[in-house]
Amino acid sequence: MLFRSGSVSPVRADFTDLHATLVDVAGGAVPANIDGRSFLPALTGHGTVPPKPFQVWYSPDRNQKAVLEGKWKAVWMNDSTWLFDLDRDPGERTDLRASEPAVAARLDAIRRAEDRRVTHPKPPGAK
Repeated sequence: MLFRSGSVSPVRADFTDLHATLVDVAGGAVPANIDGRSFLPALTGHGTVPPKPFQVWYSPDRNQKAVLEGKWKAVWMNDSTWLFDLDRDPGERTDLRASEPAVAARLDAIRRAEDRRVTHPKPPGAK
């Protein structure tokens, strides 16, 4: 059994981790050239999943972006930006950009670097 009723995992995973996890489940070697990492150890309770230093999310139309780094989450939507401390504000209600400018700048630098590093084709019909 992979899950116990009511269990919670501290592992933060995203869609990029699914490929690596499925390869791991099938017994294959996880490719080194992908962004994802297997979260199978979190599912089975055997071993650990190394944390990602950050995660980047893009909406399909690329009008929304987010960067998660530890407790911090920055969100960009069209011309607006927000910064949240998810430990203190899991509902993302208080924008902390003004009080945490260094954190906001660091997450923005990550977003810009990922924008340059990763190809993001727009889906059909996107503006």
